Amino acid sequence: MYSSLLAIAGEREDTQVYVKLMEGFGVVQRGEGDENFMRAWMLFRECDSPDIALYNTLLQLCARRGDVERSLELLGDIKDNKLECNERTYGTIMKCCFAAGEKGVARRIMEEAERSGEIGERTRAYWEQELMK
Repeated sequence: MYSSLLAIAGEREDTQVYVKLMEGFGVVQRGEGDENFMRAWMLFRECDSPDIALYNTLLQLCARRGDVERSLELLGDIKDNKLECNERTYGTIMKCCFAAGEKGVARRIMEEAERSGEIGERTRAYWEQELMK
């Protein structure tokens, strides 16, 4: 999609443009919008060098769908690509876990975030409160 337009124009890819395009497909709700989500997924996979912002955008789409499996797959990709997760990354995955009723997975993600030092005190307190519900 986007990369073919860039090739024609002789330009390099810009991950911020990918982010905006993917956000355009982001009007999906849990169990709905499969076609838009797949378009965003294909667009993401077409990017040669996704950064953490691009991963976080796709993670947001996964969270809206409650797609824990794909969120964890993306977390693995982030680590494989030697990118650093940030508070938004972990928080979005945890939102996804809560949307899907996967508190055990959310707890594991929170523990990983704490070990990485990428979760603030207020955020940690908020997610602990969510885990107790």
